[in-house]
Amino acid sequence: MDTIVVFDHVLVPWNRVFFYENVDVSNTFLSSSSFSAFALHQVTSRRIVKTEFVLGIVQSLIETINIKDYPHVREKATELIIALETMKALVMKAEEEAEIDPWGYMRPNETTLRIAANIFSKTYPTFTEIIQPLQRLSSF
Repeated sequence: MDTIVVFDHVLVPWNRVFFYENVDVSNTFLSSSSFSAFALHQVTSRRIVKTEFVLGIVQSLIETINIKDYPHVREKATELIIALETMKALVMKAEEEAEIDPWGYMRPNETTLRIAANIFSKTYPTFTEIIQPLQRLSSF
């Protein structure tokens, strides 16, 4: 799970504050740094693991209730496999098209990772639509 922790009373030393009241740095940080590309790479990798987990649950449900021979069940499992392999391919493409940024770090292709984020946001809701009917079947 993604989690955010909020502390009400914390002393942050000034040498740990990256920018404060610097509007120029604040406005240009994302566009001039490699932060977005690296963050998107991490997010996409996490989403791949999440998809693998969901696929494992679906495979387990299918095997448990012995419904692997039904075409509509295979189709639903195939949707998950396609989503998983698409995400993996996009990460590989982003890594293959990586370039050295101005600070000397190898930066994955951000456009490809944005495409992966867009695709995942459209496919992830279907994961629940695939699992819920199988889960109901396994209750019988």
